[in-house]
Amino acid sequence: MKINVKDVGPCKKHLTISIGLDQVKAEIEEHMAGLVAHVQLPGFRPGKAPRALVEKRFGPRAIEEARDHLIAHSWDEAVKEQKLQPFSEPSLDKVDFDPAKGLTYEATVEVRPEFDLPALQNIPLSKKAVKVTEADLDAALADLCKQNMQWDPAAAGYALAKGDLAVCDLSLLDGDKKVWEQAGAGVVLDGENLGELPTGPTEKFLEGYKASETAQVVATLPEDFTHAELRGKMATIRAVVKEVRRPRLPEADEAFAKQMGFDSVPLLREGMKSHVQRHKEGEAHRKLEEDLVSWLIEKTKFELPADVLAAHAEDALRRTTMDLLMRGIPEKQVRENLEKLKTGTKEGAERRLRTMLILAKVSEKEKILVTESDVEDRIRQMAASYGERPEAIRQKLDKEGGMPNLRAAIRESKAIDLLLKRTTGASASEGK
Repeated sequence: MKINVKDVGPCKKHLTISIGLDQVKAEIEEHMAGLVAHVQLPGFRPGKAPRALVEKRFGPRAIEEARDHLIAHSWDEAVKEQKLQPFSEPSLDKVDFDPAKGLTYEATVEVRPEFDLPALQNIPLSKKAVKVTEADLDAALADLCKQNMQWDPAAAGYALAKGDLAVCDLSLLDGDKKVWEQAGAGVVLDGENLGELPTGPTEKFLEGYKASETAQVVATLPEDFTHAELRGKMATIRAVVKEVRRPRLPEADEAFAKQMGFDSVPLLREGMKSHVQRHKEGEAHRKLEEDLVSWLIEKTKFELPADVLAAHAEDALRRTTMDLLMRGIPEKQVRENLEKLKTGTKEGAERRLRTMLILAKVSEKEKILVTESDVEDRIRQMAASYGERPEAIRQKLDKEGGMPNLRAAIRESKAIDLLLKRTTGASASEGK
């Protein structure tokens, strides 16, 4: 086998691969012998038909199978020999195959970029110091009151408005066929979801309706919708309003403090400090992670594979556009802002792709491995978050081919955790 490799663009290789006549003949003979040994023709037992008869009837098939196998096998060998790291399947540009001469084909493929990592010790970053202020406690107390919102029955004939609660019987219809329903679903009209249906802000759907009235809307269902056969399709969402309730915020007084398990408002505020502290610590940690990624990108320069980046950006644009439409943003408005969306999603896709490549190289350099215990821990976390059994999460990942992505995400997290311990702001104990 002869291989000729040329650079034809950033992270793009063009290969010309030639396979000699002897190897082509041997491959054809192997496929033909397999057919002779197993094929069954009328009047003959399996594997007993004359070779000449088998060749006459199945010769073209054996030659075609031999050609396809030679291309697949030689491509794998070429990738190993040239130490390529393909980012996608190759594009066959030209195939010249003659059983009497040999096989030559050309292929173009995008590969992972080659680059050097910066020094990964004493990274000049530190986490922002966290302090809980009175203003933080004021905001937390206000949020706590919202979480304990009281819902009073509305007066007869009252029409739903933003912020109200609608108790509905929901159903989803594919044409005239009801494919899903949920009775007694509580829907707040400034929420993101209508029961289990991700339809966006529900005031766009239910606003103005009264108890005993029925609201309907036609919506495009998301690509990850529960019913696979309806993903990306139009369906009718129907809501029968059974009851309307209006919000009433509780006063942050002594009675409320006692309801929360404290004898007074000052004691309630004191008890909230640890919660607020943890929240702010989490925010500071996430900000440090973002700073770390930005630092890695700034210090690591390389060109990205154009086609892969374009595919990532297109996918991000599609998901963003769908999300906006599902949130009730008019299609005309989405189209008018399409160029801004393209710019934003392309920048986001580029950052994500660079991050993935850099952290993959960090993982290789630092020999970061993902164990089965790591996978089980992450699946248990996902199960707890979704309220499902770990076995169900694993089955879904296996069925949808999501396990490699899960392992990659775990490895990225472990790489980030390792690098955070090497920042100049890490404590001695963190660095151990």
